[in-house]
Amino acid sequence: MWAGLEQKTIRKTFRELRDARAWRHESQVALRKGLFRSPSQTTLREAAKEWLDAAAHGTVRTRSGDAYEPSAVRAYRQALNHRTLPLLGDERLTAITHTMLQDFADQLSAQGLSASSVRSTLLPVRAIYRRAHNRGQVAINPTLKLSLPSVRGRRDRIAAPTELGPLLKALRPAERAVYATALFAGLRAGELQALTWDDIDLDTNLIHVHRNWDRHTGFITPKSRAATASSRSLPHSAAN
Repeated sequence: MWAGLEQKTIRKTFRELRDARAWRHESQVALRKGLFRSPSQTTLREAAKEWLDAAAHGTVRTRSGDAYEPSAVRAYRQALNHRTLPLLGDERLTAITHTMLQDFADQLSAQGLSASSVRSTLLPVRAIYRRAHNRGQVAINPTLKLSLPSVRGRRDRIAAPTELGPLLKALRPAERAVYATALFAGLRAGELQALTWDDIDLDTNLIHVHRNWDRHTGFITPKSRAATASSRSLPHSAAN
């Protein structure tokens, strides 16, 4: 392929014909957009470090535009360090192909990893390549159209409201208020831990949720987009 920006021909070899065809197609698209250039020398390990640092500082965001929660960044870091980087970390971003990632996913499944764990392992890789592709650092995103195992697990049964009373009575009296607040108001653990007395309005039976608590980071913005600094209000049924 001829890169007009750099005035030179760029060649690349692949183990699989389908990868070569995909690269050629993506390169032609990038060429028409004026983004096609020499392959990046950045390795997956270097790109992962840059992405994780940017996500931790809020400069890289989710597809919906929200900042990644500290717990999500930690999970991504663990998945990368534990499974992906030991195998692919020293490969250049532009050298990793769709076939290599598909083989990687298939190997994880063959090793007995659950479907959800396989998908969780590939999530940070997808995020890294999405950013690199959007910034013109790679002409092809090899994470697209990967064939991953389906997650078919069933959700745990949720207790009906009529069952909550007996469940709370089984607890020690000192613990009932905390669990009742979580159950009736639907608070996440971090939201519950971040509450202060000023957030609880007993006169109107409302709980105002302004922030979340992370055990490593401290107070953070709540996960829900609706739970912003303007607060959301939840029925304080646990007070009764």
